[in-house]
Amino acid sequence: TEVAYMEKVLRLVKYDLRFLSGEVHFLRFIVFTIPVIAFMWSYAVQLSPFLFIFVLGFLSLEGAYANWFFRLPNELERMILFPVSFRSIIIAKAVSTALFTFPFLLLAGVVVLYASVRLPAVESLWDGVLFMLSVMFPMLSVGGYLSFQYPRRKVMLNFEEAPYLVFQLLALVVSSLPFFVLKHGLGSDIACLLYVLVAGVAWFFFVVPRLAAILEKDRDQVLKRSYNSTPVL
Repeated sequence: TEVAYMEKVLRLVKYDLRFLSGEVHFLRFIVFTIPVIAFMWSYAVQLSPFLFIFVLGFLSLEGAYANWFFRLPNELERMILFPVSFRSIIIAKAVSTALFTFPFLLLAGVVVLYASVRLPAVESLWDGVLFMLSVMFPMLSVGGYLSFQYPRRKVMLNFEEAPYLVFQLLALVVSSLPFFVLKHGLGSDIACLLYVLVAGVAWFFFVVPRLAAILEKDRDQVLKRSYNSTPVL
């Protein structure tokens, strides 16, 4: 039944969140805070503090977005044994990643706004919410694809991870283009919200089944890649 299905997904989300909150994300956050704040001080007049909040948050969470199946070194092997569908696993991974994003962005917001030389206008808070909603589904789609193509048994904090961080930043830039076109080009909040709705529907009905089919068909290849993954750039 639908209720039983949702209960399984929620259990998977709870399980995933427990291992998602690893120290590497917070270590990356600490390391990236210094250059982000320094850059913000250099361009404080021209750029909104929200830009730095999202850059800091999404860069810190690169390992959460682009490495779904190895929150633990042997997680994929465990998940294959779960009595749940591959579609449930994909949805649970995406939900837990999205849920983990919000408190991380709040943390980034506290740090950036505390260090900012100018506070944003109250009405710009809504722009931040719209931006977050507009990039979420594209970022989850890209992250799911990268999780299959470039799985890593362990996400670390070293120079070998730099190409993944660059790709995460590029994905964020491309994912944000519809927001800037619809919000700042057309000046329409309604168009932004409609885009989010369409993106969510497309993700659920097209991206999720596709990722689930890849997981079912190519899980052995994903395991092999995880042992000798190479940078994406």
